[in-house]
Amino acid sequence: IARFLEGYPNLPIINPPIKVLATTRGENYRRLSKLPHVRFPRTFHFTNSGKPVEALARLDAEGLGYPMILREAGTQTGHTMGLFETPQAAETYLVDVPAGTNMYGISYVDCRDNDGYYHKIRCFFIDRCFYPVACLTNDVWQIHSGDRYRVMAQSQATQEKERFYLSDPVAFLGEKAYAALGEVARIIDLDFFGIDFALDDKGGIVVFEANAAMRHNFDHAAAFPYTEPHLRRITGAMQKMVADKIASASV
Repeated sequence: IARFLEGYPNLPIINPPIKVLATTRGENYRRLSKLPHVRFPRTFHFTNSGKPVEALARLDAEGLGYPMILREAGTQTGHTMGLFETPQAAETYLVDVPAGTNMYGISYVDCRDNDGYYHKIRCFFIDRCFYPVACLTNDVWQIHSGDRYRVMAQSQATQEKERFYLSDPVAFLGEKAYAALGEVARIIDLDFFGIDFALDDKGGIVVFEANAAMRHNFDHAAAFPYTEPHLRRITGAMQKMVADKIASASV
């Protein structure tokens, strides 16, 4: 697509493909881990050789340590991802992964808050503007949007936490974290993308993901109605950006 677009230099587009290509986990680690108040877990890309002991030796040399997250590259929703406490557990996982599979080894960062729960906060940047999306709470380290019902549906406190983030993200995050997100956005430099992150104990952020592969939906608005106005604001921002691009194409 990037090569095709070279023939249409004046064509307005959303998210130049060459910049999307730069948001792999490995490249994000290289670029974002250097930013102030940003912690991006050590990430190492490798091709599974079919010899688990050999692969784990490479990961050990990279200093990932244990616990360690292993996942197949190019996958979403966590269905190829696991957390492994020991080399033996990681070896058992890799035995079943076909040789030649592109993989990531990722250092695990325990992001439990003082309440004992794990949190995943999401924001979008649309046309370079910040939009809060969700602040999820769970008792399991890997969190997806459907996990709202595991803890949050029965916890008014966690819902109030999310309300606070959605209504006043700067106050909720603090100046360091909010500025750090802005620095991430400056590096990623896309018209639309999202960041999944948690707050650390020093006022900064731990980044889990930063890319355009983020789904915007109203799946849980009925159960958590306070989220709907903020979701509609995101929809409106995206629609405006598309309309502006269309308008600029007709000039």
